[in-house]
Amino acid sequence: MKGTHRNKIKSIMDGDYASMVTDTVSSRTNGLFLGGLGGLVLGGLFGQNALKTAVIGAIVGFIITSYKS
Repeated sequence: MKGTHRNKIKSIMDGDYASMVTDTVSSRTNGLFLGGLGGLVLGGLFGQNALKTAVIGAIVGFIITSYKS
């Protein structure tokens, strides 16, 4: 839920806060899923432990989507 404090208050007053939360959660979940899938594929291609690389990829994907400007 990025934005200034004023924007957050305005979205609560307008009734858009729930959609802000939904968009944020959706973005983080997509990053988690895509990072995990990418890690799984890359781990399989390079002969590494695919599950470990999937977990690492999911963590990286979650962090990138969480702290994106």
